[in-house]
Amino acid sequence: MPTKITQAARDALAAAVCDGNRLTIPGTLPPRAYAEVKRVLETAGGPWNTREQAHIFPGDAAAALARILAGERVTSDREAQQWYPTPADVVEEMLGMAYIQPGLEVLEPSAGEGAIVRPLVAAGCAVDCVELHAGRAETLRDLGARKVWAMDFLTMAPGTGYDRVIMNPPFKGGADARHVLHALQYVRPGGLLVAIMSAGVTYHGARVSARVRELASKGGRIEPLPRDTFAQAGANMATVIVVIPVPDDRPLPESGEPVRVTFDHTASNAPLFVPSAARPGRYVHYDAWTSGDQVFSFKGWCVGCGARTWGHDGSYSDDIRGAFGYSTWCPIDSYDLAHIVDDVPEDASFPRCAECYNERGAEGDRQAMAGAVRALKAMTTEASPAPKLSGAASDGRLF
Repeated sequence: MPTKITQAARDALAAAVCDGNRLTIPGTLPPRAYAEVKRVLETAGGPWNTREQAHIFPGDAAAALARILAGERVTSDREAQQWYPTPADVVEEMLGMAYIQPGLEVLEPSAGEGAIVRPLVAAGCAVDCVELHAGRAETLRDLGARKVWAMDFLTMAPGTGYDRVIMNPPFKGGADARHVLHALQYVRPGGLLVAIMSAGVTYHGARVSARVRELASKGGRIEPLPRDTFAQAGANMATVIVVIPVPDDRPLPESGEPVRVTFDHTASNAPLFVPSAARPGRYVHYDAWTSGDQVFSFKGWCVGCGARTWGHDGSYSDDIRGAFGYSTWCPIDSYDLAHIVDDVPEDASFPRCAECYNERGAEGDRQAMAGAVRALKAMTTEASPAPKLSGAASDGRLF
């Protein structure tokens, strides 16, 4: 909450002496008056430093004092800039979801004092940062960040691409969704964005929130965090971790041979092949279970949620516990559609991901089936009469 500046505190502050980032009050104040001055200065970001015998600000003390005296109340730097440091256990979880490995180029566009930057640098990543507060930006440079921009991230024009964007943006007024959508413009094809967001993104009707949900549904995820995650930082709010893959839709070179990959992980448990974002095409990997090479290929985008789907060629059996996880191909074929559509072509087949089939319950599978019906209608030509829909509305919606 903003702190009111009493007249006694204002009179004392008017006589303050500033030297760089140091602020001192000459003379001796009555205990009550000094308590009011101390409360104002600490709220403004200038706590008392016993060794320096002064109030120390992260930036220029005279500029901070001018801002204080210009108003009737002072708002804490943390509250004004929505800066709530990310707890270490949450950072660890985010880095795991981002499949961090040495050599990746990473952007942290709301970097604060480096809670996320430190472990990224320690993991061998090249980390660039954006931080609005000039004092905190200087701290980031000392942590080993490659580049640091002291500015408002939303004013930056997208430039160099990054393998990962990992962020804990400000939340107020839906700012987190705006920051996330802006940050996605910095992610290279095949990369990932991992962000802390307000839990409101899971249900708010605002267009930006709906867009985040849509993007996360295509091979990403939204994981809730405990309600008290940011309690020590002074914020009581429900939060989530949002993972959004940025797919690489460029086809693989036409060489005629599948590209060899591995499903192994790095020492930090980062997968070396990410099905939710990999380029469409044919691949081959060595399978220890069969003691031989297995060829697999991109099977298309799920008709329910739009996620990538993959499956092995030939007789190899795929399921959600295998290499592709939620991206496993669980096709909808003529047998599945027979109870909805009459006269379905025997070779009809539409891609569906394992998450829509297994994990999203009846609603997820219902959406996938409706998508298959729409796709079947779109394939119909005048030369081939439209199939009769026996269990769907005329626009393809089931029930």
